[in-house]
Amino acid sequence: MHPEHILLALVVQAPTAVSAFVEPRPPERLRDRLAARRLPSVARLEDRMELAPATIEVLTAAVDEAASLEQDVRPEHLLLGVLTVAEDAAVRSLFDLEALADRIRQALRA
Repeated sequence: MHPEHILLALVVQAPTAVSAFVEPRPPERLRDRLAARRLPSVARLEDRMELAPATIEVLTAAVDEAASLEQDVRPEHLLLGVLTVAEDAAVRSLFDLEALADRIRQALRA
């Protein structure tokens, strides 16, 4: 699983966690952009999915963000993790990463 999959899951499964901080964009746009990329395959281990190294970085960053605010990990923290680690052109083209991360952190502190 790659960080882009986490972002897509957030857009689809927790849309308010994303839409509260970005201008409205249909999830199909993100889905289409990510689908156009050829991500390296990640092996499935019986009933578990292998995490790409960048995905582990995303999850670590999300936990760190939550811990810095003395909060449990929520979708917003996962989004911050994705933005922190984002190297993908599709992700970068959809968001002003620094400004978005700042808006999310401010909302979480409120």
